[in-house]
Formats: sequence, structure tokens, C-alpha cells
Amino acid sequence: MGVNEPAATIRGTPPVNRPATVATEPIPSDAAKFLRQVNEMDNPVARALLEEWSIFVFWIETNAEPDTTAATGSSTAAATRPAFFGRPKDVWAMIGPDTAATLSHESVDQTGQLAIAFFAWDVRRRSWSAELAYQVVGHPDRGELQVHVKLFLAGRPPLMFDFVVRYLYQSER
Repeated sequence: MGVNEPAATIRGTPPVNRPATVATEPIPSDAAKFLRQVNEMDNPVARALLEEWSIFVFWIETNAEPDTTAATGSSTAAATRPAFFGRPKDVWAMIGPDTAATLSHESVDQTGQLAIAFFAWDVRRRSWSAELAYQVVGHPDRGELQVHVKLFLAGRPPLMFDFVVRYLYQSER
């Protein structure tokens, strides 16, 4: 898959500027595997992606406007919306001493595939439209998973979710 080639394109009805009504679409197998990586396998790359995705979705659903929130002086609005665009766009996935997870180029590639499946399901159940892609870049001792999501919402320019999870390669324990 090329860098500029979306892994998936999801088409739906773009929401109006209000919290989305989430459909009760059953979770597909790959999306469920992604959640298992977070919850059961304690995969730090999957955990970082899910956390950042959740913040991004919350930001969209609370209708935060980065250029106008501060200008309105609304302390309630500012307190209930994370400053999404001020957040770092990359993190290190750290493995704790009690974590069973190991990281390799192949395991991170699988996490990227499953994350895209989860994001696609989440986009679809919210009736949004999106282009989704990921890329794993390996170095001799470390790597990074780059995720790109372009959401199309009614009455707004496309929103980008570009995020990088950096990690160190580890041998099997």
C-alpha cells in the first residue's frame, strides 16, 4: 500500500454539526480483535491509537471549533472539549515490566490493519465518511506506525487525524 493510498474509503451521510447518533451495528471480527489487543493483550501501540482516536471523536462530537473556542470566552465550552490540535501528534508506545506484549514490525503492521478496521467500523456506525490509511516504517532498532484518517463532515472542511506511534523493537520474551 502506498503512502497516499487509502487503506479504506468509507462513505456515509456526513453529520450536521451536532452530536452524532451512533448506530448499533455489530462489531466486525477485525475491529473486535483490535479491542482485544487493547484490553486483553495490553498492546501499547493499540492502546495509544484507541486513546487518540477516542479524543478525536470526542472533539468532533462536541463540535469544537479550534479557531473560535478560545475567542468565544466560553469557559464551559473550553472545559468540556480537549484541545485536540494542541496535542502532540506522536507518542512512544512503552511496554511496562508486567506487560506480556512484544513489538515487532509484523505485530505492529497487524495492529495497524486492525486499527483501520476498527476506525472504519466506528466511522460507519456514526454515519460519517472517511478515507483511512496506515503505514509501518521500520528502522534498525525502532519503528513507527503512521495513521492517516480524513473525515468528511457536512458544512466543514475535511478533518485530518494524522498520528504516529513510535516503538522500540523487542525480541520475544
